[in-house]
Amino acid sequence: MKTKKAFGVASLLVTILAVVFMAAPWGPSRASAVSETCSGVATTFNATAPASVTAGQAFTISGINTSPATSYGFTITTSTLTLSATGATPESYSQANTSTDPSPTTGAQTYTAYYPNWTLTATGAAGSQIVIKLVQASATVEGVGVITCPLTATLVAINVTAPAATPSGGGTSSTPKPTATTTPTTPTPQTTTPTPTTSTETEQTTEDVSKQVVTAKVLVVNGQKHPVKDATVTIDGQLPTKTGKDGIASFTGIRKGLHTITVVYGKQKISREVNVTKDDTANTTFVVSTGPNIFLVVGIGLGGLALLAAAVLLAIRFYKRRY
Repeated sequence: MKTKKAFGVASLLVTILAVVFMAAPWGPSRASAVSETCSGVATTFNATAPASVTAGQAFTISGINTSPATSYGFTITTSTLTLSATGATPESYSQANTSTDPSPTTGAQTYTAYYPNWTLTATGAAGSQIVIKLVQASATVEGVGVITCPLTATLVAINVTAPAATPSGGGTSSTPKPTATTTPTTPTPQTTTPTPTTSTETEQTTEDVSKQVVTAKVLVVNGQKHPVKDATVTIDGQLPTKTGKDGIASFTGIRKGLHTITVVYGKQKISREVNVTKDDTANTTFVVSTGPNIFLVVGIGLGGLALLAAAVLLAIRFYKRRY
């Protein structure tokens, strides 16, 4: 009896959930991702939005975030993303990031910036589409300044559907007016819309960033100045890299300035603070020992001479006794 009662309750809950889902003003949510190049770096823009929405109803775009392919270990103090909407209101969105992962971004090769949700209302007719497009992204980089990139890609496209028909009684029919609904919005910090920059300003900023990083090369040789293969090299304790046949380990995207370079070869470990300024090995050459222990060689040499002298003395004594 208890089993039948529990089964009946479960069936009722499933039915209620199905009705609620069918009555919702928007369809199932779906994730969207597009990529654009910003200051020479491929950047991925992500968001989650409903696949469809009923005309006149409110909906929310969530999970808005950006991830550059590389950030060169810079510290990003803040970033702002600007979007536009066609077929919905409000028609523009410009928000600063609420957090980053990791935080801070210092020393990280990439990061993800997260932005507030965006709540809109569909204004287009049934059969039309709501189009959310990227407009601009900007980031304030510590020691560099503000980098601003114009964007054009479509982030999300949402289909607009007609409201469900409601049957009327008494032989007459009337089309019910859409009921206004209030959807709670996520409080967002007040920000000012960044002033769009010209392509010339963007190119100059990109050039400034590129001048801040180099491909650091570390050369490992032995006492005879011959290159040493398979030595392990790290920069600031990260990015372990083996030297090749030419004795060189290369590191791309290294910020100019002082770095601690460590070379490990066998039981030898050498660390030195180096000012990395350009793509050469003028001040990043390390010398390691690859031959036998010099004290062992000298010891064996002296021991051999002593044995030879003893043999000569024995030979002289033997000769004198015999003759």
